[in-house]
Amino acid sequence: MLIIIIYVFYSIHNTAGFIYGILFINAKRSGYCIMKNILCYGDSNTWGYIPGGRGRYAHDVRWTGVAAAMLGDDYRIIEEGLNGRTTVFDVPFDPELNGKKHFMCSLMSHAPLDLVIIMLGTNDLMYGHTAWEASRGCVSLIKTALNSALQFAAAKPEVLLLAPILIGKNIADIDQSPLALSGRAESKKFAALYEAAALRFGAGFLDAAKYAEPSCIDCEHMEADGHRRLGEAVAIKIREMLG
Repeated sequence: MLIIIIYVFYSIHNTAGFIYGILFINAKRSGYCIMKNILCYGDSNTWGYIPGGRGRYAHDVRWTGVAAAMLGDDYRIIEEGLNGRTTVFDVPFDPELNGKKHFMCSLMSHAPLDLVIIMLGTNDLMYGHTAWEASRGCVSLIKTALNSALQFAAAKPEVLLLAPILIGKNIADIDQSPLALSGRAESKKFAALYEAAALRFGAGFLDAAKYAEPSCIDCEHMEADGHRRLGEAVAIKIREMLG
């Protein structure tokens, strides 16, 4: 009896998802105006952490909010930022910070999606991983995002990979983690490695370090002006990718 109930539930779930996906695709083909859904998956610099642990920036200050304001009502920016999140690596003190563990849940709960933006990697360096390993973690996330459409028989979302900002040059005076030893040097490798990863899968790419710098307070997080510049650049890139 239990097996039958599980089978029926699974069938209904898949059928509903399939129908929803077909309706979504047909609506697009018919020319209806549908809001573009964009998932922003990141760490504390997506969450809006104020340097020095002074709280969280307001929605309209965070780069996600800045981008949303520029894009207007035809675009929906969905924030999925979590302090301490890695790409795919377990954190000894908090396994829930592994970005891979909750990624599919986020993709499914917000589906269907037109674009998935990923900006992760800084916290990988904090636990002794290299920029190359972080880029490989992003490759895993990109693959997951591109396969997420199968859950709803919907069109594949576009993917935009953002290379994180640099680690500040004075990090050794502030932090006691592996960031203090190699964080600055490794963060300089992000852009080239992430661009190559994005190109491999036909994803979009943007180097956040070109628009924002780490605060001198903690050498890791963006000041409000950095959020503004990055948000503006992301909005332009989104329009370029989605129209």
